[in-house]
Amino acid sequence: MRLLKLSNTPGTTLRISSEELKVDKSEPYAILSHTWETDKTDELTLQELLNPSLNTSTKCGYRKTLKACEQALSRDNLKFTWVDTCCIDKESSAKLSEAIRSMYKWYKNAQVCYVYLSDLAPTNNNEKLTVATLYKCRWFSRGWTLQELIAPKNVVFFDQEWNERGTKNELSAVISEITKIPETLLNNTKPVSEYSVACRMSWASKRKTARPEDMAYCLLGIFGINMSERYGEGEEAFFRLQRKILKKPNAPDMSLFAWKDDADSWRRFAPVLATSPAQFRDSGNIVSKLEDSEYSRVNVGTRGIHLFVSLLHRPQEKEEEYKCILDLFSTQEEAEDAEESPSIGICLRKTSGGKYVRFNTGLIPDIGVVRRGQESVWSKDTRRMLVERIDLEMLFPSKFPFHDDPNDPVLGNRCSVLKINFCDPASPYRFSVAHAGAVPRSHWDIHHQVFFCSKSASRSWCGLFVHGRLYLDDSPSGNFIPVNFHVGSLWWNLGRPEAYIFSLHDMDSSLETRLEKNEFESCRIAESILWGVYHGWKGRKSAFVQTGWVDQASVESAMPKTAAKLWERGGYVIGTEETDMPTVDWYKKLPYTEEVVVKISVEINSEKDNTLCMANPVTRVDVRIKIMDQPPTCRKHGSKL
Repeated sequence: MRLLKLSNTPGTTLRISSEELKVDKSEPYAILSHTWETDKTDELTLQELLNPSLNTSTKCGYRKTLKACEQALSRDNLKFTWVDTCCIDKESSAKLSEAIRSMYKWYKNAQVCYVYLSDLAPTNNNEKLTVATLYKCRWFSRGWTLQELIAPKNVVFFDQEWNERGTKNELSAVISEITKIPETLLNNTKPVSEYSVACRMSWASKRKTARPEDMAYCLLGIFGINMSERYGEGEEAFFRLQRKILKKPNAPDMSLFAWKDDADSWRRFAPVLATSPAQFRDSGNIVSKLEDSEYSRVNVGTRGIHLFVSLLHRPQEKEEEYKCILDLFSTQEEAEDAEESPSIGICLRKTSGGKYVRFNTGLIPDIGVVRRGQESVWSKDTRRMLVERIDLEMLFPSKFPFHDDPNDPVLGNRCSVLKINFCDPASPYRFSVAHAGAVPRSHWDIHHQVFFCSKSASRSWCGLFVHGRLYLDDSPSGNFIPVNFHVGSLWWNLGRPEAYIFSLHDMDSSLETRLEKNEFESCRIAESILWGVYHGWKGRKSAFVQTGWVDQASVESAMPKTAAKLWERGGYVIGTEETDMPTVDWYKKLPYTEEVVVKISVEINSEKDNTLCMANPVTRVDVRIKIMDQPPTCRKHGSKL
């Protein structure tokens, strides 16, 4: 660390000398914070300082440096001073890199920091500074000065004539109003590490730097990050900073994703990382609940962020953006003493197998309420899905394989789609799906309610475990017939789909779990599992379900609590199993008022639907349900349905 030393030689004026010093950690020094002159050649450089033959005393930078050294000596009795313009060898990339990575530490270790406001005019009576007066100073809008305000404990402000105008502690309320930095940090009562990532980003949201890379480099110390400098990389520097933040030990602070675009510039789909601190301008009151360990297994790759997570689902939500939400385990607190705070998340959209992108960058939805000293209370119709491994996309390719629109990763990644349709216009009955488990979940789109494939050569398979009810009319409160079955298809992406359907009464209760563990590409394995369970019955297009009429009023008393709630909610609910889900055979225990046999069958059709897939027609598996007049006798394992 190179420091300036002010000496007073007898018979001469004050002059500055510079030497490379290995100052002991206990050796105090002052440090200067300022904004560079508009004409950067008017600043004093190290090379000029070391060349006594050059006359630099007329430079603004020389006078500024001299005044800082004089203040250190006269005001605080400090013989050493550090000034960035002339204490860093900018002709050495190694020295410059070391300085950038050490800057926060140097300011933090300084005995005192002098802030020189070159555009703050002096006053006759040294009047008290106000927000209106300080707000106009350039120093409060520059990126590098953020850490120079936060890191040192003792900060003193001077006007353009070097009149002392107050300290950081004295002006904390005014500075907080201008910068939106909490007074608890300015008063040194709460360390910077205890503020959420989103909150810290918000402090830089209105600041500027001369180079785009410096917008990331000036934040290294605030986040405790050590990162190499690569001038010329542009916005990639800020992406690297965010990846480094996610890679820090312990559970990552998920408030990093709590950014949003302006109302007039929001994007329908976007990668999950912000492009600039400006997108955190509204995140100053976000508090991260770091005690949650759900995201402890996070792996940051080159293109995506891999994590195990339980996503939130709102099946009854009409606005599609709110149907799938990532819980950030963060809250927006209006006041520190508030009894409850809204819990927040971000909207996600699945684009390919297990991969998600940000959906509507103008939204940070409330997902519930966190009450002081209590567990979170979820919003109505919000519930968690089973834990799954997902990838959050950090980058978009320049072109998608199946759609020309570079801003639509959903249709752009879809080679083919399979839709399981329960609507039969020719049927006098109305079928309602109360609950359906999709396998494999990695390729189920919760928004479009379809399975999709992202590769033309994939050997695809899929299926639904359906718990539904059949009504004779449109009344949701009348008597109904429970109909429970497994329907699916093999090889549908290769142009030769093979559909099948089975009654859940015939099913091994472990089938859903076994298929859930099977990958989407492993069609042969899925086929062998199905053959084993159904004793080699391949391509079964119909089945019979022995069931009966159920009185709606008797459901809650006869069913487990969670199952009753699912039936009560109705609607098409996919993958919303809760921790207290009943066993797979709960539907067999419903009290029938009259037994009946229902025939279920499947047909394969296709249709062109560009809203679901641009590349190929949609494969449609139509489920047909019919109440039989007389219970048929079917040979299956020697039993009679």
